[in-house]
Amino acid sequence: MNERIKELSLQASDSIPDDVNAEHAMYLFQKTFAELIVRECVRVLEAKKLSDIPMGVEAFTEDWDVGYNDALEDAVKCIQQHFGVE
Repeated sequence: MNERIKELSLQASDSIPDDVNAEHAMYLFQKTFAELIVRECVRVLEAKKLSDIPMGVEAFTEDWDVGYNDALEDAVKCIQQHFGVE
């Protein structure tokens, strides 16, 4: 398991109140952990906008930028809608 997954797991564990029973605690952990993973995926995609676009032939750069960012935005929206995470 990579370090970021471990961090998200600990974050999910830390968010569980001490006064809940084991079954509810497991539910809360799973729900929170899944949501954190989805949010992390969205964050990674959003971080790829424009700054990581390779510059090539000048004539195609602007159109490529727009298409690239549109595709990233669509991917983010699809992931968020699919998992019900904003």
